[in-house]
Amino acid sequence: NCLTCSATATNCTSCSATKGWLNFACYSTCPNGYYMNLPNCTICDSLCYTCNNTATNCSVCQTVAPNIAYLSGTTCVTNCPVG
Repeated sequence: NCLTCSATATNCTSCSATKGWLNFACYSTCPNGYYMNLPNCTICDSLCYTCNNTATNCSVCQTVAPNIAYLSGTTCVTNCPVG
């Protein structure tokens, strides 16, 4: 999966153009808590469990204290909006 590596074949220093790099590994789909921001997997906002395209475009919110949040559109909020 690595484009280039160091020391071992699985210790990636870069990935192919369609994969995201995170912690010396290459991903076709970034792990939960990260989004694809080629050439890397980039961390989501702390209230997002999963996000897409940007750190704050959340699809699922955190459900574990202290970051319990609720989805309002594509944003995770700590208090439900009025209405």
